[in-house]
Amino acid sequence: MFIVALLVIPSAIALIILGLLSFNNSIPGYEWLMCIPLVIGTGAFLLRRAIYEWWISRHPAGLSAKEIDILAKHFPYYQRLGAEHKLEFERRVSVFRDQKKFQMRGAEKVPGDIQLLLSASAIQLTMGFPYRKEFFQKLGAVVMFPRTFITPEISRHLHTIEINREHYDCMLIAVNMFVKGLQNPSNYYDSALYGYAKLFKLENNLNDDAIPYDKEKLIYELHLNRRFQADYIFKYTAIPNYELFEMCSEQFFALPHIMREKMPAVYEYFVEIYQQDPLNYTSPSIQGTEIQISENSSEEN
Repeated sequence: MFIVALLVIPSAIALIILGLLSFNNSIPGYEWLMCIPLVIGTGAFLLRRAIYEWWISRHPAGLSAKEIDILAKHFPYYQRLGAEHKLEFERRVSVFRDQKKFQMRGAEKVPGDIQLLLSASAIQLTMGFPYRKEFFQKLGAVVMFPRTFITPEISRHLHTIEINREHYDCMLIAVNMFVKGLQNPSNYYDSALYGYAKLFKLENNLNDDAIPYDKEKLIYELHLNRRFQADYIFKYTAIPNYELFEMCSEQFFALPHIMREKMPAVYEYFVEIYQQDPLNYTSPSIQGTEIQISENSSEEN
């Protein structure tokens, strides 16, 4: 964090110089000047994370030509964007990737292309909103597993996606299933969209009951649209209940044509929630529309 160092190091030097001058009685009556570099240096150190996030949001590292090529070849959402929105998407992906920690379990090296694509999935959900200095503020880390995994929280069944519900500052995801869902959305579930949708729901205090559709019918339609077995979602999450907001969010982005045709009311609801229309190929965002998320919504248990 060189921007923090630019504040802390000069402040420390100034404090030492002023301290020596004061010790030698060279600045009588001006000893209070030592408070200035002390406050600046201490404040910069305590607020180093916020300063770092502000700096990289203003000066993102950007994506290399190779990374842009990966998005162009392997990320359908990016492929459909117009030129201006592609530039904004690239900038947001760069900021998200720099702000979050990425860890790989079971392998020494963290794959850069998977980091890129996981960051792109996060930005896909947030492209409808005005530019922010940070996306998914409470998400601290994305932990990748080569294959489906078990954890102390969900230890009975292998699964592909998990959010730490106690702190929800960590998303765990199986790379093999994430890649399959991204490459073949008709036959595999996009677990990254599911995970980020859960984080979005938690951060905005949304719940399944607000979806304008009969719950039992919605469950039936979601399975019918997917043409998967009735228990497919449990194999991905290993939890015993349906999380409808997350399931709808995944279909909203992965299979928008089907959702708009079969469940137009649900589709329009998520257009408002995410402030974007995935079927608007050149510019999916509708940032000119102000959407107020209900303050009365409560976090689903």
